[in-house]
Amino acid sequence: MIKFLVLFFFSLSAMPLTAQNRLDTLLQQRKGLYKEYSLLKEKRSNFWGTQSKADLRKIIDNLKTIIMKDDEIVKEVNRQHEEKHIQIKQESTLRQTDYTLKNRNYTDLIYELNDQVASLNKVNHNLVQEKESLIKTTESVNDAKASLEKLLIIVFIILLGLIFYVMWLRKKLSKAI
Repeated sequence: MIKFLVLFFFSLSAMPLTAQNRLDTLLQQRKGLYKEYSLLKEKRSNFWGTQSKADLRKIIDNLKTIIMKDDEIVKEVNRQHEEKHIQIKQESTLRQTDYTLKNRNYTDLIYELNDQVASLNKVNHNLVQEKESLIKTTESVNDAKASLEKLLIIVFIILLGLIFYVMWLRKKLSKAI
């Protein structure tokens, strides 16, 4: 029976199982071993209706197998716990890396935006200075235009005065002739 169980265990361990399936399989195997132990404990094959030496040896062998199975179960639970711990650690590292990358990207974006703001402020300052320069130029052109208009009015008045004077002189000369 033990040989059969050992072969059965090896055949099961050769199949690919998930972690929970592996643990369930080990627990089912232990349950089977315990049932076998219960049956061996109840067996009375001695002449006087007690357990024989061979029966006791089978019980001891069965208990040893149960203990080995318990060791396998504990190892599997520890392995699963370790895998879960490693998985959690990897996820935490990934989250931390993702956070660091996002933080870096946001920081880079802030620096780029600050550079753009500085550049736009400089362009705005240049445009304001250009506007002020154009306003001053416009004012000086307007002043020059006003001065020219005044001068033209004065020249026009003088020319008009000269025309009337010439006409007056002609009239005076034509009366004298």
